[in-house]
Amino acid sequence: MSLTNKSQFLLFFHAQPCENPLEKCLAIQGKPFSGWAMIDSGASSIFISKKIVQDFQLFKKKLKKPRRLKVIDGREIDSGCVEHYCSINLKIFNHEEEVDAYVVNIGNHNIVLGMSWLKRHNPAIDWDKKSLVFSSRYCSKHCLNISPIVKSGEPDSEIAATSKLPKKYSEFSKIFTEEEISPLPPHCPYDCEITLKPDAVP
Repeated sequence: MSLTNKSQFLLFFHAQPCENPLEKCLAIQGKPFSGWAMIDSGASSIFISKKIVQDFQLFKKKLKKPRRLKVIDGREIDSGCVEHYCSINLKIFNHEEEVDAYVVNIGNHNIVLGMSWLKRHNPAIDWDKKSLVFSSRYCSKHCLNISPIVKSGEPDSEIAATSKLPKKYSEFSKIFTEEEISPLPPHCPYDCEITLKPDAVP
């Protein structure tokens, strides 16, 4: 397993825990969450932040055999062995799937989508236009609802807006993104007449 900070491409996502029979027996249930997924061709697999797992009380499954996490040059990182993974439903615009993500410390990133994810979906990425197309036969058959085209976000402004929200409003973070605030409100079926007084001065 390997993880680097090179070749990054950020996509906004929505996620929720996959239903787990064992979790139903627990008093604490996992919560839906949103954030930024980093596509990284230098990472070998799919990783999720330990902080996200803790904050949203996601159900962790223990690996049969712990794995060592290494950087691109083969050195093991200081965070130690990877011992757990989470199963989540990951939605990037109209692309939706269930994934298993290893629980690790990945800095400020919420989720890292590495080579195992890239090979499975084989997306076409335009680095200049910051767009991604889920055009593979696999995606058409298993993951796509409508449009296969996804544009990479400009995370700085949207993260600045959503990161200042109190935790109790985190589930509404989507309404502060450009995706939600860009459209005009729906047209009303009626108009209200405003009568002005002649020669009135404001």
